[in-house]
Amino acid sequence: DILSRRPTQAELDAVSLSGRDLSGVVLRELSLSGRDLRGVSFVDAVLNGVNFDKADLEGADFSGSEIDGSRFVGAKMRRVCLERARGEDVDFTGADLAEGRLRGVDLVHADFTNACLNGADFRKARLFGPVLDGAELAEIQAEDAHLRNMPANSPEALLFLTAGARIGGTF
Repeated sequence: DILSRRPTQAELDAVSLSGRDLSGVVLRELSLSGRDLRGVSFVDAVLNGVNFDKADLEGADFSGSEIDGSRFVGAKMRRVCLERARGEDVDFTGADLAEGRLRGVDLVHADFTNACLNGADFRKARLFGPVLDGAELAEIQAEDAHLRNMPANSPEALLFLTAGARIGGTF
């Protein structure tokens, strides 16, 4: 199976991935932009620099994955699981992460500009320098979440504070 190793772009383009178990797969600097990836399991995968722009990732599972430098611009990510995922410079601009499970996520410089995060679970999340401009944050859960290096008086920070998060200090 090509997915049990490090597949090339051509190999990925040749197969349907929807609903597949890609746990532990290693993908670097590849594009899955616009692909149907509903229900795919990326548990404990290494997905550095992967382009998921405009992909359909509804119900996908990224638990424990490494997503450094990956892009999810405009992706459909309703009910996605990012529990314990970690990454730097991840771009979620305009993505729909409504009802997403981001519990225990550890992200540095993640961009959530204009993303829909309504109903998302950020409990025990660690966000350093998040960009939340224009993000929709209705009914988020953020008990024991910790956000650093962001303006504590921004409307987005205040929504996290009222949901139980801490702003500032050290992790």
